Amino acid sequence: MPGINKRTPRTLAAGAIIVLAGRVTDLYLMIIAPFAPGSSSPKLWDLGALALVGGAFVFLTLRAFFQREPLPVGDRFCPKVCTYMRRSCHRNVLLQPAHV
Repeated sequence: MPGINKRTPRTLAAGAIIVLAGRVTDLYLMIIAPFAPGSSSPKLWDLGALALVGGAFVFLTLRAFFQREPLPVGDRFCPKVCTYMRRSCHRNVLLQPAHV
């Protein structure tokens, strides 16, 4: 969380409530639910749903990553860094090694 949000009481309280609700949900699902009488065991559908959600997350993340330039365009320090790293500034194309 950025520093400005930590100094705003309303935003900090909202973040704390979200974290607390997540922790209570985690405790319930991991501790209380498995010991309840008649609790269900994980099914094949649960694994399928997890794979579907995880696959969608990975797909969307990689799609967003490959639609952008890997290095900032127009950054004045980019040529220095790219020369130091032996890479060109755009599309991460490897340069020829420097002759020493």
